[in-house]
Amino acid sequence: MISVVQAYPGGQRPDEYLTAFQTFLREHQDRLPALVTVLTRPADLTRADLKALALALDREGYSEKVLQNAYAQTKHVDAAASIIGFIRVAMEKEALQPFDARVEAALARVMGLRDWTPLQKQWLRRIADQLKANRALDRALFDEPTSPFKTQAGGFKRLDEKVFSGQLDFVLTELTQAVWAASA
Repeated sequence: MISVVQAYPGGQRPDEYLTAFQTFLREHQDRLPALVTVLTRPADLTRADLKALALALDREGYSEKVLQNAYAQTKHVDAAASIIGFIRVAMEKEALQPFDARVEAALARVMGLRDWTPLQKQWLRRIADQLKANRALDRALFDEPTSPFKTQAGGFKRLDEKVFSGQLDFVLTELTQAVWAASA
């Protein structure tokens, strides 16, 4: 074996692939509702929106994994960003940043909002971990039968009442907005 080369859809070089991705986004930004949300209100993105958007991009040859490889090869950076991050970078909304780093920065901001009890801090960490795993949070996640929120805390309502004193919606809003704050 002499070399290993990453193949991109259409046989393009990584920089051509990223340019084609940017062109695709510009041409379709008004046709994909979730794309509008990613560009204007990324904190409002639901898991269903994210899944639909990822499937639409996959059909066009723009998967998160291939985008990670292309960015790593052309920009020589750790490209562990989410599909949301790649879209926002391509549309010149922000710089590329790994999604997990965004979540950690957002968690630090939320932790600094007030004095949290040890139990609240523990749940904030779990919420951040689920955000990393799912790339988006919505209320439905808390009540899914297999989610740690349902199995360990009894779901959204119970966690809201027993741990966060009715402030869980506020916490989720603050966390998701902080993830996408400018240059988080």
